[in-house]
Amino acid sequence: MSNSFMYIPSDFHRSTHTAAGSAAGRSRTVSRPSSNRFEAVRAVVVRLKVRLLAAAAALLLCVGIAAVLSAVIGDGEVQAGAIRTYEHVVVQPGDSLWSIAEGRAKKSEDIRVYIEKLKKVNGLSSSAVRAGQVLQLPQ
Repeated sequence: MSNSFMYIPSDFHRSTHTAAGSAAGRSRTVSRPSSNRFEAVRAVVVRLKVRLLAAAAALLLCVGIAAVLSAVIGDGEVQAGAIRTYEHVVVQPGDSLWSIAEGRAKKSEDIRVYIEKLKKVNGLSSSAVRAGQVLQLPQ
């Protein structure tokens, strides 16, 4: 067996030992991967994971801040579901909430419940109304 020169890449660690089956006292160079290279790759992977986690946290924080600002400031648009349309009625002389409710409440609805809705929609604390007052009718 001849000792010939072997090219060993710089990222491999050289160790010299007696190989099994070789003549006593003879040694040869055996190449094995360096653990430093694997540790370096592992460190790079860990750094990438940390950076990815930090980027995800920053993105989540930005989305949260945008949501809060949007809710506080608003975008000036009104959602279609938020628009309520009401019919209006002008109170005539001699009208009361009861007489208005009798003409407007559904057949199956209790008049007292409809009067409470009328009061709530119009911000009334009592049942007193005056001629010329405009009332919104609940849906």
